[in-house]
Amino acid sequence: GPAGIGIAQAVDLLQVIGPGMAAPVAQGGDPNVVQNGVGYFGPPISVSGVLIAPLTDGGSIHLQAIAHNTGRTLWKTHLCEQHATGAPFWSPIHVAADGQELYVVCGSGLVFSVGAVDGRIRFARRYQRTPQDGGRTAQANPWGGQLPTMPRFQGWDDDVVIPYQGAVVVAASDCDKLMAFDRTDGRFIWSAPRRPFADAEMRYVIGVRGRYLYAAGDDSLLCYDLGGQGRLVWRELFGAKATGR
Repeated sequence: GPAGIGIAQAVDLLQVIGPGMAAPVAQGGDPNVVQNGVGYFGPPISVSGVLIAPLTDGGSIHLQAIAHNTGRTLWKTHLCEQHATGAPFWSPIHVAADGQELYVVCGSGLVFSVGAVDGRIRFARRYQRTPQDGGRTAQANPWGGQLPTMPRFQGWDDDVVIPYQGAVVVAASDCDKLMAFDRTDGRFIWSAPRRPFADAEMRYVIGVRGRYLYAAGDDSLLCYDLGGQGRLVWRELFGAKATGR
């Protein structure tokens, strides 16, 4: 199933790279020298003694592999440039692993498969983004002035990618569907609506048990059948607004 990282491993990574979210890799520089202006965009995962971390470098999105015991960069792969229309501001990049294959979704209209050993991109597949009407939201600055506008999309609260049998299931922050792609070549398999009912908007994925994926919104819970083309199995209305997971 998807690989994760514990608190102790995350602390180890911070001890290796130091505070300030500065990554050990910068464009055109020594891959083992920390430079400012480069930052991690999501939590790392651990695969066979190697930390895999998503990072940004001058607007580009990369994956970086770091040796557990030395902090040495083993490889760095450029995935894509920041989308011209932006990406959801608060959703971190999500990386999942199954065996020696990595899967990445970053809220920029793309899902990737990358080899964990060599960092080679196996496939990059585009999906249809669903921007909200109006496109962008102005951000108030409590200290005066105006912060940059933030792009708005109809999508999930968080970017989530889940390897499941021969597919990779994607809940993206910039798409209004739950999607599945073939793990070998990225071919589209199926999609299911994030808002199948007018009175029920699913906001985040709770998790997967067997063939079923569970998602929740403010006042309801929904079950998708991953083994049945994303078919909706049941939903439960809370009768009140949920305040936690």
